[in-house]
Amino acid sequence: MEQPKGVNILITGTPGTGKTTMAASIAQELDNFEHIEVGKLVKEHKFFSSYDEEFDTHIIEEDDEDRLLDYMEPLLTGTKKNVVVDYHSSELFPERWFHLVIVLKTATEKLYERLQTRHYNETKCAENMEAEIMCVCEEEAKEAYKEDAVIVCVNDTLEEMVATIDLIRDRVEEIKVAKGFV
Repeated sequence: MEQPKGVNILITGTPGTGKTTMAASIAQELDNFEHIEVGKLVKEHKFFSSYDEEFDTHIIEEDDEDRLLDYMEPLLTGTKKNVVVDYHSSELFPERWFHLVIVLKTATEKLYERLQTRHYNETKCAENMEAEIMCVCEEEAKEAYKEDAVIVCVNDTLEEMVATIDLIRDRVEEIKVAKGFV
């Protein structure tokens, strides 16, 4: 199994917690990071089997997951690039792909506001609100990755986002030194 040759970060959390914005900011703020938005890959390369109208989401079957992972493998292990990936489900990916897993959390009032802004229907809003309240993404990450690789960060304000980016910057430098990537 091939290991990453650069530093790989996974940004995860309930939809609306700011994963894509955070990942894009990390790619912009940290040197030589490429951003991979998994949701976009799923749509562009049709890594889904059907569409659920009620939940307004693509249905990804096991076969779709396998094709997605096969597509992503060389992006995360085949080059010396540093990569930041964002996706709501962390358990999908092999643990060996990521050096750092950031779980974003958001206050329920703020999350509901963000989901409404995205025009999510009530069923989809309720499902995502429940997932955030039950800490589904946090528990999933803690079960799938080593304890020292997972950091949970609140992402309600711009100041919190900047603090998280600073924390990630420091951790990336530690990882580069520890892995001999410098």
